[in-house]
Amino acid sequence: MTGTSANNNKNNDSITDEKHLTLKSCALFTNLPEAVLQQCLVNTKFKHYEAGETIYDVGDVPDYVFVVKKGFVRLEIPLPDGEAFFVGPIPETALFGDHEALTNAQSIARTSAMEAVSVLLIPRPNFVHLFNTEIQFVQSLAKQLAMTSRFSCLAMAHLFKHPVENKLASLLLVLADKKGEQKGSQKRIQKGVQQENSTKPSVKLSINLSQDQLAEMLSTSRQTVNKYLGAWKTKSWICYQQGELEILDYDALKTLTSSEVMEEMDALKNLLRG
Repeated sequence: MTGTSANNNKNNDSITDEKHLTLKSCALFTNLPEAVLQQCLVNTKFKHYEAGETIYDVGDVPDYVFVVKKGFVRLEIPLPDGEAFFVGPIPETALFGDHEALTNAQSIARTSAMEAVSVLLIPRPNFVHLFNTEIQFVQSLAKQLAMTSRFSCLAMAHLFKHPVENKLASLLLVLADKKGEQKGSQKRIQKGVQQENSTKPSVKLSINLSQDQLAEMLSTSRQTVNKYLGAWKTKSWICYQQGELEILDYDALKTLTSSEVMEEMDALKNLLRG
C-alpha cells in the first residue's frame, strides 16, 4: 500500500469516527444498538455553512435530516408583512429537519447559520427507515417532541405576557445554557464598591450577537435592547462589548425570568443530554 493510500484510509477512518461521535452526541441516537447506528450512517456527510447562509428555506423539502456538530442554527418563520418570527436557536447536538422528513411536507420555516456551523447530513430514507423499524427511537422522538412542544407553548406565553426586560433576560439565560462557557470567579463591583460575598463564576457566550440580532429575536427595537443591556452592565450583571457578552450574575438575571419556563428548560435540557 502506498503512503498516499494509507493516508487516505486514515483520513476516511477519522471522518467515519467523527460521524459516529456526532450521531451518538444527539440524545435520540445515544442508546441505539451499534448495528442500527452504522445503518443510519450510510451515505452521511458533513457540511459547513458560513454565518448567515441558508440551510433550507420555506417551501423546501430537505433531502436530509441534520444534526448540529458545531455552531448555532437559526430557526425562523417568515411573516406576510416581510418580517420573520424567531422561533429559537438550534444548539449543538440537536436534530432538525425531522418534521419535513417524516411528513414529506414543504418547510414552513427557514433555517440558517447564526455563526459558522457544521452539520451532519443524514439521508432522509435512513431516518424514515429508522422511524419505521426502531420502537426505542420512536419513543424517544415522541417524548422529545412532546416536551419541546410544551416548552415552546410556555415560552410563547412568556413572550406575550412579560415585558421586554424579562424576555431578554430569559433569552440570555437560554443562550448561556446552550452556548456558554463558565469562567473563573469574578468580583462584582457596583458604583466603585466591591460587594461582599459576591464572588461568583461568570458565563461567557461563545457566539457574538449584535443588539440588532437580539432585538430581532424578541421583536423589539435595538434602542430597547440597548437600554436594558446598559442597565444590567451598570449593575455589573453582564459585560457586553462589540457583540461579546458575558453574564457576571446569572442569579440576578434569573430573578427577571419565568420560573416555570426555566424549570421546563432544565427538564428539556436533561432529556436532550440523555
